Amino acid sequence: MPVALRAYIVATGSRLSPFGDAVQDVLVLNRPLCGHQDDALRAVGFEPVRVDSWDRVDQFPCLAFPDDLYVTRQLLRDFLKAAAGASARAGIRASQYLANSHPLQDLVPARDGEAEGMAYELWHLASAADLARRGELPVRLVDPREKVTEVPVPAGFRAGADKDRRTLAAGTTRRAMHVRHWIHLLRVNLDAIGGTFQEAFEERKLSLVLRGLWFLLTFPFRNRNRVFSRIGKKCKIHRTAIVEASWIGDGVHIGPYSVVQGAVLGDGVAVAAHSQIALSVMGPGSWLTRGAFVFCSVVYPGAFVGMPFTQVSVIGRGATTTSLAGLVDINFFGDVKVRHQGRLVDSGTNFLGSAVGHGATLGTRLFVSPGREVPNGYFVTGAEEGWVNKLPEGLPTGVPLVVRGATVVDPRPAEPTPSAPEAVPAEEPRT
Repeated sequence: MPVALRAYIVATGSRLSPFGDAVQDVLVLNRPLCGHQDDALRAVGFEPVRVDSWDRVDQFPCLAFPDDLYVTRQLLRDFLKAAAGASARAGIRASQYLANSHPLQDLVPARDGEAEGMAYELWHLASAADLARRGELPVRLVDPREKVTEVPVPAGFRAGADKDRRTLAAGTTRRAMHVRHWIHLLRVNLDAIGGTFQEAFEERKLSLVLRGLWFLLTFPFRNRNRVFSRIGKKCKIHRTAIVEASWIGDGVHIGPYSVVQGAVLGDGVAVAAHSQIALSVMGPGSWLTRGAFVFCSVVYPGAFVGMPFTQVSVIGRGATTTSLAGLVDINFFGDVKVRHQGRLVDSGTNFLGSAVGHGATLGTRLFVSPGREVPNGYFVTGAEEGWVNKLPEGLPTGVPLVVRGATVVDPRPAEPTPSAPEAVPAEEPRT
C-alpha cells in the first residue's frame, strides 16, 4: 500500500494579540484556522502532520509551511501544478488582492520568469537537501484570477491629500495569508465570505444553474425576505426581517425589521429588532442589541455588541460593548497605524477599526481611536460627558474640528501674525 503524501505544519508558538490565542486556534468563519488548513490539504491529496520544528520534516516529497498560514485548496492546486514535482516556493503574482493583503506579513518579493509578486512560507520539497536550502528555492507565482470591483468612498473619507485614491476590492479563490496580526484575522474572514460564493460559481456551475431555475419556478410561493441563504434548524426569524446570501446556524433569533446580508451567524446568535449585519461573522451565542449595525467585522462567540456602529473591527470572546461607546474606524489624514512587533506601523488602509480583547468591556462616554487593541478583560469607561456647549462662528470649514472644554475649536496651531513694519519718521521740512 503506497504511503500517503504528507504536509508538515510547523509550530511557530505565536499568539495573536490582544487575544492571546495560539494562532492555529483563531476563528475563521467560526472554525479554528487549523481546521481550514486540514481541509485544504486533504482536498489536494496530502495528509496534514503537525510538528514542533523543521527538523521533524523527514518524509519527501512533501508540502511544508508554518502554522500561521491560511491557504485555500485552489491556490495549493495551482502551485503544485506549477511546481511539477520539483522543489519550489509558493507565491502570488502582483495583483490587487496582493496589494490589499500583504501589509504586516513580511512577504518576500519574488520573480517567476517575467512575472513579479511575493513569496509565502509555503514549500513543496522533493528531497531532504532542499529542506536545508528552502530559502533559495525558485518561486512559482500563482495567478489569483481575481475579480476587482471599485468600492464607492466619499472624497472626504480618502486619506490625506490623495483625494483621488480609489478603494478597490479583489475577489479570488486563490488566497493565502500569514495570520500575524489581528488585521489578518479580520481580512481572512472577510475574504472567506466572498470567496465562498466565488468557489460555488467556479466549481458547481451546473448545480447552481439548476438551483437557480428551481428558485425561479418556486419564487411566487417563497418567503421573499429570505433569498440565497442557508438557514439552520429551530430558528426564529421574524416575517419582516430580511436575510440575503447568508449562512444561519441552528437556534438563531432574528428580530423584526432586521437585515442580514452576506453574513455568517453561528448557532444561537440573537439579533434584536431593527439591527443590521453585513459582510460579517458572528460567533455562536453572540448578541446584537436593538438598532445596532455590524459591517465587515468579526464577532467572537458569546460577545454582546451594543454599539450603534461596529465596522472593520474584531470583538473578542465574551466581550461587551455598550450603546454609548464607539470604535472610530477612519483616519482622515493617512493610513491607520497599528502596533506590530513592538512598534507602530502603517496598516495599509485608512479605514480600520480596533480589536477588543476577550472578556473586555467598553462602557459609556468613550471612543476608541482607529487601530487600537483593548487587552483581554479590560473595563474601560469615559471619565466625563463630552458635551458640546459652544460652537463659535468663524471657524474654518473643510477641516476636522475638535471639542475642548465643551467648546468646538480648530486643533491646528495658529499661524503667527506677521508683525507690522516699523514706521519711518517723516523728514522735517527744510527751511
